[in-house]
Amino acid sequence: MDKAIEAQLRRAAHRLEMRVCKSRSRLQHLNNRGLYQIVDYRNNLVGGASYELTHKDVAFMLARFARESELDILADRMTALHNQL
Repeated sequence: MDKAIEAQLRRAAHRLEMRVCKSRSRLQHLNNRGLYQIVDYRNNLVGGASYELTHKDVAFMLARFARESELDILADRMTALHNQL
């Protein structure tokens, strides 16, 4: 189930010209919590500086960015996913 949710979040981020990056580190420490972060197409950090975003956090942030970009259908999908998690 996590793989399917992760793929759905990655597709949504791609539509917003962003990427969802998962931490590759095996050790968790102060600057790397082992979860996710969001970066834009210019590789600027959008959220999750310490890789602390969960699936639910990523869905919430993508829904917010979709609303700002007036992509209401995508925003509704991400809001539904956020509520499901």
